Amino acid sequence: MKRAATVADAAAMAEVHVASWRAAYKGILPDNLLDGLSIESRRQMWRSCMEEKKCRCFVWLIDGEVAAFVEQQFVAEDRQTFVEQRGEHDGQSRFGDAQVANVPIRLH
Repeated sequence: MKRAATVADAAAMAEVHVASWRAAYKGILPDNLLDGLSIESRRQMWRSCMEEKKCRCFVWLIDGEVAAFVEQQFVAEDRQTFVEQRGEHDGQSRFGDAQVANVPIRLH
């Protein structure tokens, strides 16, 4: 199920964010960089982004838990910048072939 994210989702989004980076960039980026990623700093980042209305996010839930999210940032030059984060479980995508990126979002 997809829904608009709220500030209350910031902690779960941070966990997905850090886990997806660690899984996706293992062996590409230095281990110390990946090990140094902070769930707490990402939680604060997502909370601030949503509270200050600098971005709009949507979350995908599996069994009631945030498993992935997509972000839309409001940038002056390009009002629609998408960043995809997919959750991983035991090294496998929890979405199978589900499409998460390129979510149509209307600006009002």
